[in-house]
Amino acid sequence: MSLRQDIEDLFNAWENNLVTGYKISKSTGVSQQLLGKYRDGERSIDRMALETAEKLSEYYNKHIKDLSE
Repeated sequence: MSLRQDIEDLFNAWENNLVTGYKISKSTGVSQQLLGKYRDGERSIDRMALETAEKLSEYYNKHIKDLSE
């Protein structure tokens, strides 16, 4: 999968209550406020910093992927 798809799937898991924004934030170091802006479309995933995208993708693949399948 692509980074973008991993991030979209992570945000879908968040919306479906499989994970909280707090937990994502604490595990990745990305602020809850910034995560919310990406999830809500206030900021574009396409313009996300590579470091942030990699952290979110890694979190998704380690902690969420198996839960959402």
